[in-house]
Amino acid sequence: MGKDVSIKLIVNAETLYNITNPTPGDYSINCRFEGDTRPPGSPLGSYETNVYLDKKVEWIGDTNNPNGIDKDYSVNIDNIVYEPTGTDKNFFNRQIVCGKNGIVSVKVKNDPNLVNQIDVYTINFSIVYPKGSQGVPKYYNIDPRLKGNP
Repeated sequence: MGKDVSIKLIVNAETLYNITNPTPGDYSINCRFEGDTRPPGSPLGSYETNVYLDKKVEWIGDTNNPNGIDKDYSVNIDNIVYEPTGTDKNFFNRQIVCGKNGIVSVKVKNDPNLVNQIDVYTINFSIVYPKGSQGVPKYYNIDPRLKGNP
């Protein structure tokens, strides 16, 4: 039986915020997912999360060092965008799932055709400095994968 899944994106917020034009390598160095077991140096887009039919998926952003260098920064997940490839099916009922208060939450469709399907989604997130203010956000995106499970 499946379960709800929480995907936490952890960012070296101060470092990434201060890079003018981040490259995929900058994202791989400065972003990771909680529980990430990718080999060091592998692209962030190769990260894959198991999700379950008819269960909730939630994306949350956080800073890597909230009591140190990142303490004045916040990471918000702005939206999740389905990226169609070939004949795959969208795991969710809409192409763009918007966040609320920096968190995106959505339920996976109860469709057996999604089992063992792997999909690429774009996570659009922002870093705000200083945290809790009307500071200037900077916007970023990464493309990890989801894998359907019963």
